[in-house]
Amino acid sequence: MAQQPRPLDPQSSPQAFFGATVRAWRTRRALSLAQLGQVVHVSGDLLGKIEKAQRRALPDLVEALDKALGARGEVSRAGQACGDHGSRTRATGDAVAAGCRPAGVAALAGLRAVVLGGPFPLDSAEPAGRAPTMAGQMLSLEDVAALWREYQASRFDEVASKVPAVLIQAHTDLRLADAPAGHREAARILAWTYHLAAAIATKLGGRDLAWVCADRGLLAAQGSEDPQVLASLLRGLAHVQLAGGNHVAAADLVSRTVDRFSPVLDGDPVGCCLLGSLHLVGAMAAARGGDAPQAWTSLRWAQGLAERLGHDANHAWTAFGPTNLAVHELSVAVELDDLDAATAYVHQIDTSPLPIERRVRHTLEQARVLTLIGNDLDGVHLVHTAARLAPAHVRHHYLTH
Repeated sequence: MAQQPRPLDPQSSPQAFFGATVRAWRTRRALSLAQLGQVVHVSGDLLGKIEKAQRRALPDLVEALDKALGARGEVSRAGQACGDHGSRTRATGDAVAAGCRPAGVAALAGLRAVVLGGPFPLDSAEPAGRAPTMAGQMLSLEDVAALWREYQASRFDEVASKVPAVLIQAHTDLRLADAPAGHREAARILAWTYHLAAAIATKLGGRDLAWVCADRGLLAAQGSEDPQVLASLLRGLAHVQLAGGNHVAAADLVSRTVDRFSPVLDGDPVGCCLLGSLHLVGAMAAARGGDAPQAWTSLRWAQGLAERLGHDANHAWTAFGPTNLAVHELSVAVELDDLDAATAYVHQIDTSPLPIERRVRHTLEQARVLTLIGNDLDGVHLVHTAARLAPAHVRHHYLTH
């Protein structure tokens, strides 16, 4: 049986981002390391070490890889971020991205301490030495919703600093709940909180932490006995898988979740948003795996749900609707290397109905398309535009680099 390649963390360093970019394009072209090595006249072993960030690629090899993979400059730009050769956009790009990694580590320190400092099982008392944050006061769903709104406003550092205390309180509420209805509601709130924790950990580069949060959130969701909460946590887990490069697992999870929950959720506005957003995740997973037919099929399913909904909505913090569908159509086109389609979308989408987090992500995707077609200066201008709207978001996002 062929050995699965080691997962890469493209956000851990510029060198790792370059290696992940090379592997993504090599996989898209269905080339082995040895086959690509023959084209660029180096050994497959060296290429493997470059992909795993164990060796640096010299400038000539970077350019050769870009040409051999037909990456239209994307591999070259990833190599430029490693410091091996210059670029007319590098100085401005560095100004935006400066300090991204240390800031992310610092912002997640408190959350990591609470989540990984356990034991913190769902049916036990809170960790020793930690007092409830709202003595005598139970959390409400609105408390968690307020944090979700901050997240969607791209205030990532602030949310990361607040979530640990809310998690502690949510665990305490679950432990103290006596009646079955109270226990289900406490589990529901805890699940939403862990979903948010997984999302913020993913944004700030804490992939290992995001996995733990998503897994614990799923356990809490099962205790809530609420299909909407459970479907949302499965969506969150698929997001974590996708962010970690596990697009096959993400696509499979989305497919199984849609099959399981469509009979239960279809027809309800909240369920419509959850199912639609699941299809969007599935479309991105298929696109990153190079499966164009499945990616566009998933988008068409999402389109049907968006048309049935009839407007942009934010039920269950999905920001789902016609606008987010269009945003994902652009992203899917880029992932599938369909630059003609992507270019057609670049200036055609009005993202004002969406939360800031979605708007900024789309602006970075626009910048990516512009740089892919050689319009670097306009691309960097868009990055700075996004940075003025949400500086923390842009600092932490891998596309900025």
